[in-house]
Amino acid sequence: MNYVLFFLGDSQEKPVTFRRPGALRKARWIAKLLYCIKICLLEQQIAQLPRGLITARQQVPKIRGFVNFAMLVYSQWWMLCSSATDVPSNDFCMFHSLLKYEVVNHTVATSALKAFKHPLWYLTPEMVPLALFSSVVPATEVRAVADALLRVKP
Repeated sequence: MNYVLFFLGDSQEKPVTFRRPGALRKARWIAKLLYCIKICLLEQQIAQLPRGLITARQQVPKIRGFVNFAMLVYSQWWMLCSSATDVPSNDFCMFHSLLKYEVVNHTVATSALKAFKHPLWYLTPEMVPLALFSSVVPATEVRAVADALLRVKP
């Protein structure tokens, strides 16, 4: 369909319907983050526009809090995990980062911890052996995991 004709009001095409987007994927999440970063960077220019044109006054501190959280905590762990064997270790480290982030912004950290606990269903005893193949787990911990697994009686 020619979007220019649609925009100009050409009625020869069949009507267009808009659907609600599906599940929130990483690409959509990172796009939202990028737009929030732009809002924070252009905050002074946005303040000169008529009120409510882009953001409401109470939204700006929330957007800034989201951007701070994403930059200081989440982006590091989002970029680090390139291997399934590193996921449990990275999630464990991120969980500790979230606990430390409570000092910076308790509200955001609490909300992130709550949301972060939902996908932890995969951290089961069956997943522990993944640590043996991870490149981010220190050798002493790999040895401790191996020793503990060897002590388990079938």
